[in-house]
Amino acid sequence: MHNSFVFVHRYPHLLLDGYGWILCCSCDANRKQFVEALPNNIQLDPQKDIPYPSCIHILAMEKYLVVYDRKFGIEAKDFIEKKSTSMMQSVFSDHSYHEMQPEEDLFSAVCREVQWIAVKPMNSPWGVCTFVYSKVMPPQPELKCCSCSSYHCIHVTTLAKAMQIVDEDEMDSPLVLFKFSFGITPDARLF
Repeated sequence: MHNSFVFVHRYPHLLLDGYGWILCCSCDANRKQFVEALPNNIQLDPQKDIPYPSCIHILAMEKYLVVYDRKFGIEAKDFIEKKSTSMMQSVFSDHSYHEMQPEEDLFSAVCREVQWIAVKPMNSPWGVCTFVYSKVMPPQPELKCCSCSSYHCIHVTTLAKAMQIVDEDEMDSPLVLFKFSFGITPDARLF
């Protein structure tokens, strides 16, 4: 019902009844910052210890993820153990922390629509970008980040750079499809 996307993130934590998930949403920056800063090994009650209420996006995802996790056998405890193990391996090997972050920018299709693309710059969260047409004649496409509500954020600049250097022979690439859609004029879209 809206023109912008939100991202719901979940983090494994020790809760009163064992390990579980605490969710935060990009629509509530205060809750997101609070949840991201929580140590995952301190026992807490999300209803009492998190001062920010769950938004409608979190409530929907909690119901969906219960079924998803049960179907695929996903448990929060496993993610805490994996995270601790990978961090300890990094510390004791060569002090190289780059393994914890992707080594390149990532791009993914959104809802199988070529007018939307999810962008994950290195060391930054995901954002969803699209394009809009300028009001001057002839209309020119402009990149816009729906997650940041900006025309000049890290997602837009990362996407613009990638569109300049992408190999257009990879027709199944979300980035190539987005670039192709970006180049179609508004008049041509009517046909």
